[in-house]
Amino acid sequence: MSGWRFRDTVGLVARAWLWLAGVTVPLVSLSVVCWWVTASVVADDWSGGVDDGLSAVYWLLLFDAVTAVVALGGAVVSLPFTHALGVLMAGVRSRSLQVVATTVLAGGLGSATGWASGEAWAPQSGPFFAAFVGVTAAGAGALARQGQLRSAARRASSVGRPEAFRP
Repeated sequence: MSGWRFRDTVGLVARAWLWLAGVTVPLVSLSVVCWWVTASVVADDWSGGVDDGLSAVYWLLLFDAVTAVVALGGAVVSLPFTHALGVLMAGVRSRSLQVVATTVLAGGLGSATGWASGEAWAPQSGPFFAAFVGVTAAGAGALARQGQLRSAARRASSVGRPEAFRP
């Protein structure tokens, strides 16, 4: 089994960003909007009407697009941490442990940057952004690492080396 390379780090971070921008952020933000709409219906019998619903969809799309762009910066910042984790975990054969470690790292980095950006933008929203970004980043990290391990296992088995699982 070879060591972890920087190319592996870039591949993992790129996969994680794609999962974050394309799946986890839209799903979590959509669930927040659905919760808000449900609360509006229950609390004030949906006094806002269709205009509020369309406004919510607009803000949802805008929020997702801005988050995807800002997450590119977070991906660049995460490169040295992800590389260090990859080097430390290169000898670990447990795929579950590797996925959990990547999830914890992504969630921690996401929470820290979410808290900082939330405090900079609107000080009262720091904890909300930390939770939002932490959950979405952790999910994206887990999905990306699992996919990377699965792809590596497929490549290794096609070459006839099932013991190799390094990407």
